[in-house]
Amino acid sequence: MGAVTAPINAAPNLPISRWKGSKLESGTPLWPFFIPKSQTARLLLRENGIFADRSALRSGQDAVKVTPHTGAQRAHTTSSVDVEPRRIVMLDVTIWGSRGSIPVCGEHFVRHGGATTCLEISNPADDERVIIDCGTGLAELGKAWGSRLPRALVLQTHMHWDHIQGFPFFAQLYNPAAHFEFWAADREGQSFREVIEGQMARPTFPIGMDIMPASKTFKTLATSGQARRGAMTIEWSEMDHPSGCTGFRIGSAGASVVFSGDVEVQQGCRQALVALARGADVLVMDAQYLPEEYPQRRGFGHSTPIDAVKVALEAGAGHLVPTHHDPTHDDGRLEDKLGLARRHAAGSGLRVDNAFDGMTLRVAAQTTGRSVRGGDLATAAL
Repeated sequence: MGAVTAPINAAPNLPISRWKGSKLESGTPLWPFFIPKSQTARLLLRENGIFADRSALRSGQDAVKVTPHTGAQRAHTTSSVDVEPRRIVMLDVTIWGSRGSIPVCGEHFVRHGGATTCLEISNPADDERVIIDCGTGLAELGKAWGSRLPRALVLQTHMHWDHIQGFPFFAQLYNPAAHFEFWAADREGQSFREVIEGQMARPTFPIGMDIMPASKTFKTLATSGQARRGAMTIEWSEMDHPSGCTGFRIGSAGASVVFSGDVEVQQGCRQALVALARGADVLVMDAQYLPEEYPQRRGFGHSTPIDAVKVALEAGAGHLVPTHHDPTHDDGRLEDKLGLARRHAAGSGLRVDNAFDGMTLRVAAQTTGRSVRGGDLATAAL
């Protein structure tokens, strides 16, 4: 483990954090706050959230002042306060879809969003990009990419509808200059390509995959394994879910992110997930059902927030991000669910934040082997 997780954005109404002792802690939304000068090498604070006033360093004071970043200030400040920026390696994680089962919309779902599962993980050092799952969030990812030359590895956890619905609507697949690799384990005797071709066929869909001019290659994965993609390492393991599901771990120079996929840990794969998430800086985990809902949904393939906290604590993860939100759970219900998870994690040092559409995490590690525990840089609502 050993990294700083720094959410670049935050859901509304989350507390701004402040520096206390040797780490950032959730607290009263006070600006400015001060970071001890000895700690500044741990942080990379970019202009899209907050900035540090380096005058404290020049004047020999003991702290660096951190304030909100306004447009007027951008022209007069540096974009970072890392003392030795070459020691920092990062993974950027964006959650484009955090909903399970079906997409939802409406005034009661604004805060967390309603797109189904899709994550993007990138390494800014070499611009390698990994996409996990092709839920409806994939269409939003495509819009965000705009005209950039699209190239990525797509890892597919499984092939249930909510995880493949976005595939036909991913705009970059219609770009002849684009190239995508798709890795997935076979499910029920069918490859990912066969499932997609079956979905994009009449009478259930008007066009076939053959009209997509982007270059596409497909690789069948074993149920567990390891691989390297540029500077990123990829490890995967089989999880318990109807027809099976693959959990993935992405790492780079000490920074690590684990995505559980859809998982029901009470059906026997708990230790497999704990092993995959051992020491991870961020664990994004299925926590669809409230504990009182679970008995009627046993065997449906999903976990609870308490399950997720227990896995994260046993694995020694730094930051838990519950996801795959039930389509019947509005923003208020999800805040209640988050409160439940945080109460069970209280006093452990584990940080817990709900996934939401558009959530961005920055996971940073020091390449010298000296590292900072994931979660030291907490969410700031700016």
